[in-house]
Amino acid sequence: MTEGLGYRVLVEWSDEDRAFVARVPALPGCAAHGRTLEQDTREAVVAACGIVDVMRAHQDPIPPGRSHRGG
Repeated sequence: MTEGLGYRVLVEWSDEDRAFVARVPALPGCAAHGRTLEQDTREAVVAACGIVDVMRAHQDPIPPGRSHRGG
């Protein structure tokens, strides 16, 4: 699922949150959490795609690493 995203997704366990936390370093503030690695990674990808869509709509520069396949 993250292959088409074009960005690295980092996943770590948070003892404080008692959940996995997935971050997309290329997109500051883009993070998600979940009970499983799959859930939080999926949510981080959804959030990253939403951020990129908004950046496109505002004609903001897209951070490097983004796949040029669209979507």
